Amino acid sequence: MMPRLDKVRTLVGREALRLLKNPSALMVLGLLVAFSLLLALSRNEKSPALSCWIVHPDSLLTSEAGGVSSDFIEKLTEAAKQTKTIRVLPLSRIAVFREQRMYPPLTCAIELLELPADDGSTTQLSVTYRHPGGKSDVLEPFLRWFWPIAVDHFGQVQVVEQAPAASRPTSATALVMERLQSGSLKDLMSEELAAAILLLVVQFVTCCQLIVSFTSQDRERGTLTALALSPITMSELLQAKILFHLLLSALGCGAVIAVLKPSALTHASLWATLLLTSLGLCSVGMVIASLTKTQSGASLLALCYMLVGAVVFYLATKFSAFAQLKSFAFENYGFGMLFLSLQRPIPLARATDLAPMLALVVGWLTTATLLFRTRGWR
Repeated sequence: MMPRLDKVRTLVGREALRLLKNPSALMVLGLLVAFSLLLALSRNEKSPALSCWIVHPDSLLTSEAGGVSSDFIEKLTEAAKQTKTIRVLPLSRIAVFREQRMYPPLTCAIELLELPADDGSTTQLSVTYRHPGGKSDVLEPFLRWFWPIAVDHFGQVQVVEQAPAASRPTSATALVMERLQSGSLKDLMSEELAAAILLLVVQFVTCCQLIVSFTSQDRERGTLTALALSPITMSELLQAKILFHLLLSALGCGAVIAVLKPSALTHASLWATLLLTSLGLCSVGMVIASLTKTQSGASLLALCYMLVGAVVFYLATKFSAFAQLKSFAFENYGFGMLFLSLQRPIPLARATDLAPMLALVVGWLTTATLLFRTRGWR
């Protein structure tokens, strides 16, 4: 029997009115979109540029021949004038606190010291690197600038390099503020990964959690039984529920994509993946709602489904058995396709993960339809 569009449209409107009367659901969706906005603002912030001080003992300016001559310091000083982030200073200009040299926040340092070699025939140059925070790779652009000048000047002079060391801030508060100023959420997570995770969360809330809550609430109040006794068929009721939550998911996901990755709005592979993932989560929600008697039990089971999935995905990175188990979850294919489709458009003919994902979603949808017709409305 073909579904009657007017009946389905009425049932979709009924679901929409229920959503408007549920402020907590609207609040969750609003928070997810607001969180994506915060991620976008963090991504667009430019991290403050680091500077580098090359410091040396005052004695190097008057070294005699055979030592580290003042010519080297002059070369560094002249070369530093061509940059805006490098300064050459004597050690006497650096403040000392409790026998530790103190540098301003977001400042690296290359400390030079002249040392006599063991045989006394040559002079060694001791180099100590200082850097803010915990990552020494911030020194790389300054070392690429420093070492060509040093090699060009010294030639055969032996260089003693010391391991990079974190510069000591004036206080613990200074270190925290420095990390807050220089850090960005983008350093921890790429925009595509953040968007893919947020999209899955939006889909879970709109397509699984809400459909479980609304369906279980209808059964507890006897509304489903009344609808079953009305001229409305179970197929029309199920189609209306799934259609409404698919539309709600599309609106939420579209808002997240528009904020985090607007260029991906035109990627067909992304919307195909969103459709299949949303349909699969709607089916999971209907299965859960059909198997449980109370709204609280259904909501708890939906939460367990999400947590178990997260645990399996994590264990799959450690054990091959869980990797095999993960291959039976449509979210496994959906997450990868979301991530790739957010990066670049993928022709549907080359999106090979859509085929197994479609098969799994069809299996969940068939199971949900059978369970809802036989016991879901009772």
